[in-house]
Amino acid sequence: MPYIKRPIKKKRIKYNKYQHNKNHTRYYNAYRDIRQEYIRRHPLDELLFIEGIIKPMEECHHLIEISSTKDEDERMFLATCIDNLISLTKQNHIKVHNYPERLTDRQREYLNAKISNMNKILYEYRCIRD
Repeated sequence: MPYIKRPIKKKRIKYNKYQHNKNHTRYYNAYRDIRQEYIRRHPLDELLFIEGIIKPMEECHHLIEISSTKDEDERMFLATCIDNLISLTKQNHIKVHNYPERLTDRQREYLNAKISNMNKILYEYRCIRD
């Protein structure tokens, strides 16, 4: 009888919360509280709302990614700054990340205005810190 050699499966590495990156936990705990406050203030998808469509938000998106900097203090600032968030549906979150050309002009302007405002805030933070 023919024999088919199957590749050996790699063992899954079990998650160990004691070996988990402490900074990630620190960011997430701070972000969780800010996210809840943002959801309370902005329960609708902001990009659809400016188009006159009312849909509840499903995800919060960081306008400036936390991983965009190596500085730990700046990462914490980006994670906890409420101005760095926008509420979106899953579809719009995918659009913002992968297909920004599919956004309407009004949505693109709104998103660019929010990002521009966040860049000003980040610049002020850097000036104050240094």
